[in-house]
Amino acid sequence: MLKLLRRWVPNRQLIVAGDNSYAALDFLRQVQELDITFVTRLRLDANLFAPPPPYNKRG
Repeated sequence: MLKLLRRWVPNRQLIVAGDNSYAALDFLRQVQELDITFVTRLRLDANLFAPPPPYNKRG
């Protein structure tokens, strides 16, 4: 549907909103190729902070 919409209105900025079931990375990668902004809820494993420091303990 989004590919068809992009074909119908090629010169407009498209912003689409969806629920968290559309937060799949493969789907969002395909939408990115179409130059469409997709707004969705965050994934449960979203990383919104700096990565933790390296774990230095052994055992």
